[in-house]
Amino acid sequence: MKPEVKPADSPIARLFGFGLTRMQATGMGLLFAFFCFVPIALLADKSADVAVPFTRDYAMLARVLVALPLVVAFSPHLQGLIDEALDHAPKSNIVTGADTTTYERWVHLVRQLRASRIAELLFVAMAFASGFTNQQIPGVLAGLHGWGYSAAGELNLAGQWYVHVVLPLFRLMVLIWIWRLLMWTLFLGSLSFLKLNLNPAHPDGAADLGYLGFVQQRLSIALAIGSLMLAGSAANRIAYLGEHLGDHLFPLLGFILLYPALLLAPLILTCPLLLRTKRNGVFEYSLIGDGMAAQFRRDWIDNPGDAGDRLASPNPSAMADFTMMHSVVQEMSILPIRSWAVISMFVAAAGPLLLLVLLEVPLDALLRSALSELPPLDLVATYSQPFPQAPPGTG
Repeated sequence: MKPEVKPADSPIARLFGFGLTRMQATGMGLLFAFFCFVPIALLADKSADVAVPFTRDYAMLARVLVALPLVVAFSPHLQGLIDEALDHAPKSNIVTGADTTTYERWVHLVRQLRASRIAELLFVAMAFASGFTNQQIPGVLAGLHGWGYSAAGELNLAGQWYVHVVLPLFRLMVLIWIWRLLMWTLFLGSLSFLKLNLNPAHPDGAADLGYLGFVQQRLSIALAIGSLMLAGSAANRIAYLGEHLGDHLFPLLGFILLYPALLLAPLILTCPLLLRTKRNGVFEYSLIGDGMAAQFRRDWIDNPGDAGDRLASPNPSAMADFTMMHSVVQEMSILPIRSWAVISMFVAAAGPLLLLVLLEVPLDALLRSALSELPPLDLVATYSQPFPQAPPGTG
């Protein structure tokens, strides 16, 4: 197969880490965080009546100091995984013959659309237009005087920098990511139009399409980042509006359940293909099994012969090997991802949200509660408590 000339990433995409090395992207992410946060720190309102200081605005800190640099740093990894997946099928002979040309055309189209300059310019317009149509900081705590806004919601210089520069850059980055994930989904859908040379007995348990699930599971970083941002927004409301974790229970559970499912949804496009492969494999391997079982019965049951000849026969070993292969076919998944990978995606969505528990119950109280249930450490928890003071007037 002739090597494809991959379209170069635009300056806009490279700004957010695509087309860079991992080291370069990590440096770019840190530079972004510095560029976005330093003006906020310099221009923020630091007067005594500020109820929400910039150093404790959890939503802003999560977005600027964690989410933004992490997404930029992860971009080369995302692009590398997807490019390797796009090139994998011809190397592993999943596509052969005339389908190879069709597959190459699909891959070329996906890469061309992914690097579309028109789409990126449209995203720039959308991202920065939103900064001017919406003059408020997302998640502003109503009635409170914050680092970038007054109690009435008016923006100071720090707030304007955040609304007109930081948030549009963040939205642009997210739009570019979403576009590339949509192109990956288009590629997954294109596989259904090809006659793939799939092997139901492949050890990956997904007929040699298990690498698709591996790529999808690695995208769990997006779930962790989204969870962290949601936790920051909820933490603000708990810390400054007197709300409780229970008030956010249903939105948090909705995120934990819905977003991993959305990330898994593109893999469903391969289910008809895998279901057909498994069905054909079950019938084909069953026919082979019928012949082997019949031969085994003739040699060992109907015509046992000499015991020494039976022990020297390779039939039992061959039968055991085939039984293992048949089990692989029977247990083949119609979704090309392992169950542990699915669980890890839900854990990635739930993990950062557990930080909210520390706002409700201090860490020392959690540790003391845990120690009190584990002998002999319960003695430590007991004697670390201050002795109760006697009521006044008692002797």
